[in-house]
This record gives sequence, C-alpha cells and structure tokens, in this order.
Amino acid sequence: MIFGISFIDPARLWLLLVVPLLVGVYVYLVRRKHKAGMRFTNTSLLSQVAPRQSQWRRHFAVALSLASLITLVTAWARPNGEEMVPRERATVVLVIDISQSMGAVDVAPNRLDAAKDAALKFVKELPAQYNVSLVSLSGNPAVRMPPTTDRLMAEQTIRSLTLQDSTAIGEALFTAIEALRLAPIGEGDTIAPGAVVMLSDGQNTVGRAPIQGAAAVAELEIPVYTIAYGTENG
Repeated sequence: MIFGISFIDPARLWLLLVVPLLVGVYVYLVRRKHKAGMRFTNTSLLSQVAPRQSQWRRHFAVALSLASLITLVTAWARPNGEEMVPRERATVVLVIDISQSMGAVDVAPNRLDAAKDAALKFVKELPAQYNVSLVSLSGNPAVRMPPTTDRLMAEQTIRSLTLQDSTAIGEALFTAIEALRLAPIGEGDTIAPGAVVMLSDGQNTVGRAPIQGAAAVAELEIPVYTIAYGTENG
C-alpha cells in the first residue's frame, strides 16, 4: 500500500526501478556531450556545425517522458482504493393488502386495482433518491421487493400482486420492519429512517394483533400511514 492506495498487481511496481536508471543514463550522456563539446577550440565553427539548443527544453521533454513512464507503470499495477461516499437510506415501505376482500368491486374496477393505481402514482411522486420497498399483506405477509431506487422494478412488482387468503395486519407491520432493515446500513448499523404506508380494506384475521405490530414500529419511531379502501357495506 502506498499513500493509502493498494494495488491489485503490486509486483509490477518493480518496473519503477528503471526510472532512476534512466535518469542516471541521461545525466551521464549530458555530461559526456558537454566534455565532447569542450574539445572544440574554435567556438564560431562549433556554432555553425551544431547550433546551440535550449537546454531547459530538452530537460523538460525528458522529465515529461519519465513522468509518463511512471504513470503508465502505476496504472499497469492496477491501483485499488476505497472512498467513503454518503448513501441515501430514506425508505418508504408500501404495505398493500391482497386479501380476497380486496377483490370487491365497490371501488372501480376493484379495491386491489385501485390500490395498485394509487401506489404507482405515489411511487412516481417520491424523490428519485428515496428507496421503496413492497410488502404484500395477506395471511402470510412477505417482502416482495427489498428497498431499491429502481422505479421500474417497483412498478412491475406492484402490478404483479394477486389475491391471497386471510389478513394479518399485525404480522405485516413486523414484516415492514424487516424490510426497513434491508435498506443500506448506516452508522452503528441503525435501522434506516423511513415510513410505512399501508393500503388495506379489512380487519386482522390471523397472526399477531395489530396493536403488537403498532407497538413494535412505535418503539423504533417508524411512522405508519394507513389508507382504507372500500365502502362500509362493500
């Protein structure tokens, strides 16, 4: 490692030893040429045979050549460094109810499709640097998509949702917490800052009670926003 930079092929750096050798050869040739020039007693004749050249230009050209050689050898050794850059961790977890009751048509064309359309519009309006995750709410809640900024993937995942049995609201909140834990890790491995948006039409039928899930997200200071779908007698 040199100046905090590591190299994938450090053995190639041995070629840099050629540089001081070339410098020595160049200095030797310059001195030899100077001694040869001193043999001419008639300086007027010397100026006609070999016009005087700018010394600093020749030295500068040689220096540039050596610098290029050093750069090429260093690049050939394949430098490999790490740079810390900030990562956006803000995450919104969409929890969409896909229980059988979401197939009711009291909301056109049906509750599930209406929820999908609302979710798609919401995702498009989110800042591009925000992560989006998707959790399906049924009797067996699951993380359908981990936190990502890929809006195309989010749209495709939302559109792919289909109806399933039962409604486990409490379990879905715990699953939303797990989705947030999949977001980029920050300092101290803390859970990513974010929020949960739940789109549902019904009451809990299986799994842990919603109050337990609410207590879990409250302890982590995760805000939850609920959107109800359907009519009272739907």
